[in-house]
Amino acid sequence: MKQLTPVLFLALAVCVIPARADWRCDWFHINCPVVNTFTPVYETAPVLLSPFHAPTPLNPWYFATADTAATVCKLLGCQFVYEQNPCDLGGGPNTCSVTERILAFPTGNKNAGFLAAYWTRNPDGQFPGVALSLAKADLLQ
Repeated sequence: MKQLTPVLFLALAVCVIPARADWRCDWFHINCPVVNTFTPVYETAPVLLSPFHAPTPLNPWYFATADTAATVCKLLGCQFVYEQNPCDLGGGPNTCSVTERILAFPTGNKNAGFLAAYWTRNPDGQFPGVALSLAKADLLQ
């Protein structure tokens, strides 16, 4: 019975005593705070439509959804989000199946999908704050 007492005390200390949560999270991964993560969503299956050839698949990371663009705008402090058709090529016959969303900043405009891709490549759950700092650094260029 003497050998079980330290184990029971440790279990009680970890699970019941409402002490600081950080040491329990660090040591036992118990009572860890939930990280509010942002996961970008992109338009599905964007393609370039042309009368001269079959539809050409495009990179979906270039085409953030409206909700994703609004979230990135809020995180980075942009002025507003607007849409444009990136594939009209100045009035030519080629078009895209989805629209491009652009974030307007005082220093210039940036594609919302390009900036959202920082969170796709560096999820906050694995790399807290990395995506935000990289996106902010991108705005300085």
